[in-house]
Amino acid sequence: MFATYIGLPVSTTHCIVGAITGGGIATLGWDGPAWGWKGGSGIAAIIASWFIAPLVAGGFAAIIYLLTKYLVLMRKNSLRYGMIAIPIYFSITLGILTMMIVWKYGSFCDRD
Repeated sequence: MFATYIGLPVSTTHCIVGAITGGGIATLGWDGPAWGWKGGSGIAAIIASWFIAPLVAGGFAAIIYLLTKYLVLMRKNSLRYGMIAIPIYFSITLGILTMMIVWKYGSFCDRD
C-alpha cells in the first residue's frame, strides 16, 4: 500500500504472493507458509524465480540478438538472410511452445 501511495509501480504477482503469505501467517502462524523449496513450490522458490527468470530471458535475448546481428544484419544482402531467418526463428518458437504445452498438460492424457 505504501508503494501505491507514493506512486511506485506495483506488481500484481508480488501482491498476490504477499497476500497469500500474509493470510497463511495470520491463519496458521509463522510456520504456516512453506518458506523453503519443498519441491519447487515454496516461497523461496517463488522469490528465486523472480530473479532467475529475467536473467535466463536476458541470456536468450542476447543470443538471439547476436545471431540476428551477425547472420542477418551484417550481411551484404540482409533482406534475403532475414527472410531465411524468420521461418527458422518461428519454428524454434513453435517447437518450444509445443514442448511446454506437452510437458505441462501431457500428464492429463495418461490418467485412467
